[in-house]
Amino acid sequence: DEDQSERPDYAEGRFRYQIQGARSFGVSDIYYYLLEASWLEILICAFGGYLIINTIFALLYLLGGNAITGAEPGSFFDAFHFSVQTFSTIGFGTMSPTSSFTHLLVVGESFAGLVAVAVGAGVIFAKFARPSARVIFSKKMVTHNRNGMPTLQFRIANERRREIYAAHMQVSMLVEERTEEGQSMRRFYNLALERSEVPVFTMTWTGFHRLDAASPLFGLADNETRRNIVFILVMFEGRDSVTLQTVQARRVYTPSDILCDQQFVDIIDQDDEGQMVLKLEQLHATVPVAAAESQTQAPGNSASR
Repeated sequence: DEDQSERPDYAEGRFRYQIQGARSFGVSDIYYYLLEASWLEILICAFGGYLIINTIFALLYLLGGNAITGAEPGSFFDAFHFSVQTFSTIGFGTMSPTSSFTHLLVVGESFAGLVAVAVGAGVIFAKFARPSARVIFSKKMVTHNRNGMPTLQFRIANERRREIYAAHMQVSMLVEERTEEGQSMRRFYNLALERSEVPVFTMTWTGFHRLDAASPLFGLADNETRRNIVFILVMFEGRDSVTLQTVQARRVYTPSDILCDQQFVDIIDQDDEGQMVLKLEQLHATVPVAAAESQTQAPGNSASR
């Protein structure tokens, strides 16, 4: 089976689904598409649009006949080269329009170039200025007794050496339910955390949800309870200490991502100088509770954090 924790859409807090019968917004939603696209996709789209626009105007220049001074008649390469000069306002001076038709095309292409530069600069600036949180989530959730109570746990870590102020987390669960009339429906439930906010988030943070009678996940070990879970969504938000802008991160967990009777490996240690060290390579590591307890009870070992 596919390891759901390795799926990039789950790691980014997105749950894969399809919509049938929705209206197509097309060009009106291109701005949102570009903001969500990668830098490589944006550059490919920008360069592709650049080539398409110049190709269209080059063909239009050819329709005007021998209307470009210095260009070989009927040469698409020369017409394309002249279009590039006009669109980007380079103007080497080796070619120029000679007819009213070509002059009108130059006016139109110059305006198209101004609009394209303005739109492209706006999208790139919005993409570049968009704040991001270098917050990573554990690939799995674990459950084990904590202070005598079964507890659901997950943890996050800050990859940047910068603080995040007023950080808080919210955990929600989507459950499939059936009413007394036999109608199937899906509902969101909030999962309360023992500590849902911290004034300053620096290194790592473990979220604890008590699986008591008040929890929607009470009886999580029961197969029927796990079967009704669609996914668990963890939302993180805080204010970056450098840009003072709000940053967000999220992660989706499926029932297969919940490991019972497991606990996380300690990832905080100290070096020889007494400085705390965060071992991010062990963020996702888990061990059975029985093995962890036997290790901490061994002579000379201290309790795990």
